[in-house]
Amino acid sequence: MTVVRARPAVRFMTALGGATFLGLSSAVLASADINGGCHAQAVGSRSGSVDLTNASALHLDQDEVLAIHGSAPQDQTSVQVTVYLFGFGIPLPQVGGFKEQYDGQNGIKVSDYSRYARVLVMSATTNTCTGTLLVAVDNQSPVRNAAGATGAILGLLGLLGIWKAARGKGRIGSRIAGGLSGLIGGAGISLLLQQMLWIDPRNIAGLAPPIAGLVLGVILAGAIRRAPKPAQLEEQPIADQPPEVTPAPPEPMESPA
Repeated sequence: MTVVRARPAVRFMTALGGATFLGLSSAVLASADINGGCHAQAVGSRSGSVDLTNASALHLDQDEVLAIHGSAPQDQTSVQVTVYLFGFGIPLPQVGGFKEQYDGQNGIKVSDYSRYARVLVMSATTNTCTGTLLVAVDNQSPVRNAAGATGAILGLLGLLGIWKAARGKGRIGSRIAGGLSGLIGGAGISLLLQQMLWIDPRNIAGLAPPIAGLVLGVILAGAIRRAPKPAQLEEQPIADQPPEVTPAPPEPMESPA
């Protein structure tokens, strides 16, 4: 059996998306079908043992150490990993060059990877097996990781952009700026909600906040614009005004002698 060692940056991906993904349940869109006759098991130092063959989610603690082991009915030589966001799958580069029927990874520190995301949904396809798994770190703040913090920042920037566009003149430029701000802010809010597990990253409901932000940004542009100040009448310069004529006092009448 040939074993190819991955670099540290992809060890976690190959552990969950390589041969250990051989037995994950196919849980896309609430489905739990198992394809390929594969099996996998995760053992956490705090969460205990979880049979990933029949589980669609893996809930972990931030400070625990994880071990994952998988098996397949025949040798597997490649794996394609896909990460889900906003209801769409983002395929990662295919990993190959191995020939394994049994594989696993020990000593996976959850804290080394939870700094990037609190919630992650991945699927994997090997030669004969497919599976999907949602991984969540339950005791971590949704904003104390790269994905959640980015979502919160983008959400705030989007709201500020909509507010600025709403105070503008409401012309085409303001509406375009408001729409873009709403789109960016909505995407950030959706990303944060996914890290909070309020929205499943596999669900297209993650597109609702960006679409709503785009529409609101266009509609609200110029909605609270300040009313222009009334123009003040300019006084005519004194030099241009005609001089005032003061009537002469009447002459006294002479009394008869």
